[in-house]
Amino acid sequence: MRVLYLTQVFETEGDPGSDRHFFLCRYLVSKGHDVTAVTSNVDYKRAARKYSGPRRGVRREVAGIDVRYVYSNPNFRGSFSRR
Repeated sequence: MRVLYLTQVFETEGDPGSDRHFFLCRYLVSKGHDVTAVTSNVDYKRAARKYSGPRRGVRREVAGIDVRYVYSNPNFRGSFSRR
């Protein structure tokens, strides 16, 4: 089965933070599924981009998971209107 996993934050084993999304996707890969995770390219702890690359997004493979980091505005701190 092909699985599309959409999430705002996708932390991998080496990243600080909650990696429950990563472990779920890795479990699905171990059961033979093709998993693609689509997530934001923003490191929310630093309010900066995780990976440099084209604005349309960056693609990485992590533990058999096709992870697509899409653009989102890293300047999310501040007032509601600024976000």
